Amino acid sequence: MVSSSAFLALLAVAASGVQAAPAWVIPFWNPFAMQAKSYTFTTYTGFFKYDSADGSSLPAVAPNFGLRENTTWSDLTRILFQLNVDGALKDGSSYKLLFAGRHGQGFHNVAESQYGTPLWDSYWSRLDTDGKLTWGPDARLTDLGIQQAQAVNDAWVAMLKQSDSAPLPTKLYSSPLSRALSTLEISYDKILVNNPNNTVSTQQKNHNKGIDGLVKDILSHVGSPRHIAPEVKELFREEYGDHTCDKRRTKSELHKDYPNVHFEPGFAETDNLWTTTREEDSHLDARIQQALTQVWNEAQQDQVISLTSHSGVMQGLFRVVGHYKIRPATGALIPLIIKATPQK
Repeated sequence: MVSSSAFLALLAVAASGVQAAPAWVIPFWNPFAMQAKSYTFTTYTGFFKYDSADGSSLPAVAPNFGLRENTTWSDLTRILFQLNVDGALKDGSSYKLLFAGRHGQGFHNVAESQYGTPLWDSYWSRLDTDGKLTWGPDARLTDLGIQQAQAVNDAWVAMLKQSDSAPLPTKLYSSPLSRALSTLEISYDKILVNNPNNTVSTQQKNHNKGIDGLVKDILSHVGSPRHIAPEVKELFREEYGDHTCDKRRTKSELHKDYPNVHFEPGFAETDNLWTTTREEDSHLDARIQQALTQVWNEAQQDQVISLTSHSGVMQGLFRVVGHYKIRPATGALIPLIIKATPQK
């Protein structure tokens, strides 16, 4: 018996005028895709201003999340769906829309601005405090940082009221550092975390009409439970070593402050990675590659995902997937489409 999601997928493909593939190769129900693989990652460009130099001048949270004026979210969701159908039939390649967010301002950001980057890197970053500000270990959000995270939440609330709205993530990932976890929880509060209705809003569901709406409903799993436990991955932490702001707290301490998150299997109680030597970009890029590979193998049915992390992680992500180089502001939200091609 064909599952309901496979049936909807077949219906959407048929309605688009493309010959429907057998249910077992539709990305939403594909047992042959369950084997762990290695991937080459690239950016699928053309939808967002962030894909080019245009993105460098955008605010932290751009109008319509930086979608280009000559396209729509309905166009994007339909094409994303079709890319995954075609990729599954052709070479096993797959595509995900990633909402990459940087944490809001932390106390370490304030200290670096106050003392300047050279003095911060050479002296203050190796301490926990200057007697007035405390940034280590594991720097927390400032009041401004909380406001910046709330701005992301406000943008999502406004987005979901639009007739042409972005699809919500169906998987949330986070760095294990407190400033990222707090930013994620605030950004998606009452939307995907701490959602009292526990379902996609009726308002959003009613907007998803016709074939475009059907595809969007499939991508966002409309009608399914909408409290999502964020997945905490060690590999998504900020560039580590030397700076005390990037030394994480124990798993027990984090679990106490963030009881609704899910720690990946094998997550260590104590921080075994932080040393007095700063991690190099090449090592950071290698672990981002590893983290993306894990995500693609673990979340094969999730075509829209979110990652809340750090400036260093996002810049490493952009290098790994060949995205235009952007230095994200605190509280930034940058969407991009990533293609994963299985390595032979």
